[in-house]
Amino acid sequence: MMDLIQKLEVSEWTSIGAILISFCALGLTIWQGVLTRKHNTLSVKPYLDITWSNIEAERLACTLDNNGIGTAFLNEITYFYQGQEFPIEDKLGYFALFQAIGLDDDASNVHITHLQAHSSIPQGGSITLFDFKSVVSDRGLHQVIASKIRKIEVQAEYKCIYGNTYQTSKSSLW
Repeated sequence: MMDLIQKLEVSEWTSIGAILISFCALGLTIWQGVLTRKHNTLSVKPYLDITWSNIEAERLACTLDNNGIGTAFLNEITYFYQGQEFPIEDKLGYFALFQAIGLDDDASNVHITHLQAHSSIPQGGSITLFDFKSVVSDRGLHQVIASKIRKIEVQAEYKCIYGNTYQTSKSSLW
């Protein structure tokens, strides 16, 4: 092996050096491509946050906000009552949920937004899941509904444009 190395001419050493440099360049190019893809994925990552508004004489609502830097594509929004998943397939499901927590009559003036799978929330966008309009003028009713709404937890599962799936924490009115 040593004899072979000693017999190499300058042109052969130059060729070996060029091959090593080209492999290094190829490796760096692949590494840069991986980093670029990771950066691109992060630069369109949505971040959904569930926000609860409990301001007397103003509103009692649950909102889904996209505080990330990309569009969020919803897979599903899950509601929990007493630790159990409460399936909601349409607007009537909301009324069943409100009835389960004891809001039979008080749920008549609630504004509900039912989102289907694959709905999207743009960067900086916000969607109100439900808003009790009737509590604005009645402080006592506001307190009653707020105490019952505390029993509900909400969780959202969503994707970014690259198809990566994310999930919010379970959130409830404190």
